[in-house]
Amino acid sequence: MVDVGEVDAADADLGERVADWYAQSNRAGAATVTELADRVWALRTPAYPKSFSQNAILVRRDPGAESLIAWADDVLADADHRYVNAECPLSEATREGLRAAGYELTSLVLMARELDDLPAVRDGVAVEAAARDDLARLHTVLWRTEWLPGLGDDEVAQLVDRRAEGPGELAWLVRDPELDDPVSGDLAACLDLHVQSWAAEVDAVATRLPARGRGYADALLAVALHAARDAGCTHAVLSALTDDWPLQWYARRGFRVVGRSWEALRRLDGLSFASAS
Repeated sequence: MVDVGEVDAADADLGERVADWYAQSNRAGAATVTELADRVWALRTPAYPKSFSQNAILVRRDPGAESLIAWADDVLADADHRYVNAECPLSEATREGLRAAGYELTSLVLMARELDDLPAVRDGVAVEAAARDDLARLHTVLWRTEWLPGLGDDEVAQLVDRRAEGPGELAWLVRDPELDDPVSGDLAACLDLHVQSWAAEVDAVATRLPARGRGYADALLAVALHAARDAGCTHAVLSALTDDWPLQWYARRGFRVVGRSWEALRRLDGLSFASAS
């Protein structure tokens, strides 16, 4: 099992760098950023109002539940959600205050690995650079069937369309001829890589349920790690739920826990992170 408790001093320092990296990445992805206080920002992106990460209160320190709730109510007054992205630990008092106000909290760990001693790119699995249209088709099916079933069509469309484009945004996919979905066809697995300065984030790693167990995720990850190193990055980073299997999967592939983060969500429609039912 992966220890998600204390990390050693060297990894704690790396964890602070990773948290700063995520905070900067989130700010770069929003249309407008307003500094509300020291290490506290309001992010808004009117084009994608249902995107939590782009319409959020982002913090790199714990200011307490009262402040977080007030900022979220003010900044997100016209949104149908209230969302806090805490790239830092939150005290028990802060967490309890958010829960009392109707927020659902999700605990995550920040993970990182150096880009040396990389796994060999696997033979036998054809990994291809993903065209935007193909990736959109696959992500649409994943959102509706596996990531968060029950979301409305408008919300799914915004989540799929918001993906940034540019030299630092890379993606790959794997096809499986046994699949024949009416939307995604033979698209079976995918992975996104966001390259920014010294680190690259591994994100949206997914394999359609009927195609799991065939080594597709490992093949995609190997390609992505080599691409990150080729881009000049020294580390690959990611975030994972503390109580979900991907944490263990990534740990077996060289990633280690370097920090903690929290998400706090209150949806006015009553839905949650975990279920849209």
